[in-house]
Amino acid sequence: MEKIILKMLLEHIQEGVHVVDLEGNSLIYNEAMSKIEGLEAEEVIGKNIMDLFPHLSEETSTLTQAMRTGKRQYMNLQDYNNLRGERISAMNTSYPLFKDEKIIGAMEVSNNVSHIAELSKEVGKLSRINKKDFKPNYYTFDHIIGQSAAIKESIKRAKRCAASDATVLIYGATGTGKELFAQSIHNASRRKEHPFVAVNCGALPGNLLESILFGTVRGAYTGSVDSRGLFEQADGGTLFLDEINSMSLELQSKLLRVLQESSIRKVGGEKDLYINVRIIAATNRAPLVQVEEGSLRKDLYYRLNVLPLYLPVLKERIGDIEVLSRYFLIKHQEEAGPLLGLSKELIKSLKKHSFPGNVRELEHLIEAALSLKDNEGEYLQISDMPNSYFFETPGGDLYHQDQRPLQEYLQDLEKNLISLAYAKEEGNVTRTAKRLGISRQNLQYKLKKYKIE
Repeated sequence: MEKIILKMLLEHIQEGVHVVDLEGNSLIYNEAMSKIEGLEAEEVIGKNIMDLFPHLSEETSTLTQAMRTGKRQYMNLQDYNNLRGERISAMNTSYPLFKDEKIIGAMEVSNNVSHIAELSKEVGKLSRINKKDFKPNYYTFDHIIGQSAAIKESIKRAKRCAASDATVLIYGATGTGKELFAQSIHNASRRKEHPFVAVNCGALPGNLLESILFGTVRGAYTGSVDSRGLFEQADGGTLFLDEINSMSLELQSKLLRVLQESSIRKVGGEKDLYINVRIIAATNRAPLVQVEEGSLRKDLYYRLNVLPLYLPVLKERIGDIEVLSRYFLIKHQEEAGPLLGLSKELIKSLKKHSFPGNVRELEHLIEAALSLKDNEGEYLQISDMPNSYFFETPGGDLYHQDQRPLQEYLQDLEKNLISLAYAKEEGNVTRTAKRLGISRQNLQYKLKKYKIE
C-alpha cells in the first residue's frame, strides 16, 4: 500500500524528484523530472548520474555533494547538460538519505527555472554596462505635480533627504509615485552625476535577487560567470529597493550587513568588496505593521528608517486632482486631438472618486477616456470615461471584501449602473430611463435617492 501511495505521489507532484544510491545509480525518476531534464525514466533508472550528465563532476553535482557532506544542498540554481547535450536550468535542492545513521544515497527535488535563467542572462548583460555609458535619470522635483499641503510637505521632506546621505525609507500606497520621489532625491543630491539603479524586490525569486544584487563569481553554481551586481553598478550613486518587505528574511540580514559594513561579498566569493552606495528603500504598507507581522526585520527597519518619507494617497490631496487631470490631458491628448479641457461635471466627479490606485489610476483613466472619446465635444466629459470608472467599490472590485450586508453591495451596484447610463446619455432622464428599462418616474426617484447629478 505504501508503495502505491508513493508512486501516485511521485506521478502527480509538480516538482521533479531524482533518487540515487550511494554509488550514484538512479533509483527513482518521476515524470516531472523527466520534463525538466528532457530524459525518459527508462533511460535513467539504473544509470549513473555521471553518465546521464557528463558535464557534471562530483564537485558540481548537488547529489554527490549531499552524500559527501551529509548535509542538505539548499536551492542551488544550476545550468547543466544532459547526455544529449540539451541545456537544463533548474533550481535544485538535494538531501542525503540515511538508514541506521549511515548515508545510503541522496534525493534531489527540482523546479524548472529556464525563464529565470534567461532573465539572469539579461541581468548579466546589464552588469557589463560601463559607467561612461550611464545616462542621468529623468525625474526631478520639478516633475512632481501638485499644490496641496500634503504633497508640498512630502516634497519638503524629500528635499531634506536629498541634502543628506543617510538611508531613506519611503512609505506610500501603490501609485503614489515612490520611484518618482526616489529619482528626484537622487538627482538633487551630491550623487546626481552617478548611477541611479532600481530593482523591485517583489518581482524576483530570492536566490536570483541575491545574485542580481551582489553579483556572482565563476563557479558559484553550475554555469555561473563573473558578474557585477547592482550594488557594484550603483557604486557612487543610489540603489532604490522597491517592495523591500518582499525580500526574504535571510537576504534582509545580508542587506543589513551591507548597510553596517559598507561592503558586499559576491555569491560564491571569498573577498569583501567596499562599495559607496546610498540606499533608498520603499514599501506600500505601513513598515511597523510589517515588523509586527515578521515580514520586515526590526533591526533592518531601524537601519533603513533614518530618513522616513510618507507619500500621501490621492484622497489626501483632493485639491491636486484637477491640476493632475489637466496635466495628463495635455500629456495624452494626441489620442483624441486638441481639447479645451475637462468639463466641470467631470472635475466634480473625479474629486468624489476614491482612487484606490492613486495618481497612476487617475492617469490611466484620463488616457483611456481620451482613447474612447467618440464625440466631437471640446471638453472631456463624464460620458467619455471608461466603464470601470463607474464600478468603483471598496477594494477596487465588485466582490464581497468586508463585512457589509449584501443589500449594501446591491445598492452600490445599482448606483454605479445608473451613474454610468446617466453619464452616457449626458444627463437626459428620458433616454437614461429607456436605456435602463425603467420608468422615468422611477429613475427620477433613484437619481434623488443616490444623489446622482
